[in-house]
Amino acid sequence: MAAKPSMLLLDDEPEILNALKRLFRKDFVVDIFTDGQDALEALMSKEYAIIISDMRMPQLDGAAFLGQAKQVAPDASRLLLTGYADMESTVRAINEGEIFSYVSKPWDNTELKVLVKNALARYELIKKNDVLSGKLVAANTKLTEANAKLEERIAARTAALNKQTMRLKQSTLKQRKFFRQLLDMISVIIEDRAGHENGHSKRVAAHSKVLAEELGLSRAEAINIYLTGMLHEVGKVSISDELLATTEIERNPEQQQAFRSHAVEGANILSRLPSLREVATNIRHQYENWDGSGYPDNLKKEDIPLGSRILKVVSDYDYLLLGHKHAQKLSPDRAQFYLKEERGKQYDYKIVDKYLSLLERLPEIDELEADYCVATSKLEPGMIVSADVVTQKGSIMLTKDTELTQAAINKLKAYEKDNECFLTVFIY
Repeated sequence: MAAKPSMLLLDDEPEILNALKRLFRKDFVVDIFTDGQDALEALMSKEYAIIISDMRMPQLDGAAFLGQAKQVAPDASRLLLTGYADMESTVRAINEGEIFSYVSKPWDNTELKVLVKNALARYELIKKNDVLSGKLVAANTKLTEANAKLEERIAARTAALNKQTMRLKQSTLKQRKFFRQLLDMISVIIEDRAGHENGHSKRVAAHSKVLAEELGLSRAEAINIYLTGMLHEVGKVSISDELLATTEIERNPEQQQAFRSHAVEGANILSRLPSLREVATNIRHQYENWDGSGYPDNLKKEDIPLGSRILKVVSDYDYLLLGHKHAQKLSPDRAQFYLKEERGKQYDYKIVDKYLSLLERLPEIDELEADYCVATSKLEPGMIVSADVVTQKGSIMLTKDTELTQAAINKLKAYEKDNECFLTVFIY
């Protein structure tokens, strides 16, 4: 396994440093500093691929630091965190520090990840070019004239490719940004309408995508299943407030039929877009059961679209944890037991078994861009809470982004024991 590249973060605010470290710790070895001189000393003893500095720093500001960092580590990609009021200093950082780019506060995590990915690509390209340059210099002693002509051709070709690549990157980034913004907007609207805790759709989408890949589906198929997860509740805009406020176990057959109609309604909405017709089909059949007793077409076994079967398992598991399927929230163990018991009735055996195996390995999967639920018995110090942990009466025990300590874990376990209940704890 290739070693992770190193990233240096400089900011005088520990909260910002911790937020950035959480964002990039899966992909980088992250070193954090609150003092510019300490950071410069680190640059002299260790090679960093990415350097990110805040503009407003005591003593040595971001522009001055990056200017010196350029001298110490010229190959590293340098980025500046800045506010709109710092534009004059930002221009100075661009001129003196030759920064790769700057990021306005507050930043968007997705956009920042894309920017850092491009900055890393630039750093790796420089390193590769250094190796190639060394070989060319060695060969130049024997092939000076031929090499000169070759370099001219390479330069022309590189310029053309860089120009083409830049245009393609800009176009791709704009499309991805727009698409993600659209998905996020739709997800927020859906969850607000459905009355769910924030994160249900994203969690179901991310888990479904990884599960699809585990089942051997292609990248294109996995992306379609991801979209299925993000949009599976879009039809709930047509459901009444009273019906949305009920859980599955509380509904009579007539109400259940009316509630499930959102699947058909959502499919009708999405099928108007040719590129989303497969997603629409998956959403239409999300309530079909493996034994043929489902809705709307009583499809059975493999006649049910694979995306629908995946969605049903993952979505129902999340509903069980959140308390939207039964009258109360279930622990991860009890929710998993429910899935096992319903294999061959509601769910596909193969998909349930694969998902249960996946749930055991979620902390090890770097590709998972979502949180996941952990029983209090399996919590460990250092884990980061991704959503408020609340009591049965709605009081907040732990706030979002809290780093768990052993004392906090003991407190959660004691509450469960004293109140004979299960707490829903989601972590990054």
